[in-house]
Amino acid sequence: MTSTPPQRTLADRLVMGGGLVFLVGILVLALVMVFFARTGDAPLWLVALALLSPIGFAISFSGLVVQARAHRRD
Repeated sequence: MTSTPPQRTLADRLVMGGGLVFLVGILVLALVMVFFARTGDAPLWLVALALLSPIGFAISFSGLVVQARAHRRD
């Protein structure tokens, strides 16, 4: 017997993708803190990449909203 994998909905993909972007943003933020602790300054491009954290949070939150609205309709 073969089982078919469950189909991922848009909400599932948004939550997973947003979580990944958030994780990358947190890692970059930790790297910025290390640079700042050593030299008192961090490169601008690295600080800009730290903005991935709130962007990833917003993407994940929008996925949760889509999922909640879909459950409410059912």
